[in-house]
Amino acid sequence: MTLQLHEIEVDIHGKNDAVITRASRLYYSDGCYIGISFPPDAVRAVLHDTNLFLPSEIDAWPSDDSVLVPPGTSSCHRVPAAAVLRGYTYKAEYWRGTVEPCLVNDERVYTGFVWARNGELLEGPVQNMEQAKL
Repeated sequence: MTLQLHEIEVDIHGKNDAVITRASRLYYSDGCYIGISFPPDAVRAVLHDTNLFLPSEIDAWPSDDSVLVPPGTSSCHRVPAAAVLRGYTYKAEYWRGTVEPCLVNDERVYTGFVWARNGELLEGPVQNMEQAKL
């Protein structure tokens, strides 16, 4: 028996529960759920919605680089984690010599963050995206 891959389009909601993009739920023909596939445009939309990455780097996300979010994993955390792993500059919290990426959280506003890449501090604290210059 050869398994076929099936896709079901789903809306992806961002901040304030607004639909920001679409992605595909992937299933095998036997009903086995594989995960949600975010095409490059959807990845960019999610990263812009988080407000945790430099817009210029998000816009440069490769047109052939999708992100698969496996079952049981939060897409609002997995997609930004993919950008961090690929070396994108991100907002981070600096505490006692450690640099940790800021988490996606609609209720928290990051006003005292630092820019980091690959676990390394890039500059001192800034107050917002407009003040950040690399």
